[in-house]
Amino acid sequence: MEQVKIRYRTSKYSRQRGSSQLRLLRMMASLSQDELAFRTGIDASRISRLERGYGRLRDTEKILFARAFGVPADIFSSKDAK
Repeated sequence: MEQVKIRYRTSKYSRQRGSSQLRLLRMMASLSQDELAFRTGIDASRISRLERGYGRLRDTEKILFARAFGVPADIFSSKDAK
């Protein structure tokens, strides 16, 4: 019997705002993922995964990204988040 791997992903709606904001801000700042990784201390592969919608931004990551871009951390939060 063939083994099937199931990958847990959060719903598209719940992860869309944070990941789209992250990519948009990075592009507006003309930064590569490697450059943003250097500025934040967050691994470039983690940034890539977040931008593609895999996983959720941790509160500490929101703060680090906000500092790197000079924006409030709540820009990465969903309006409907509890």
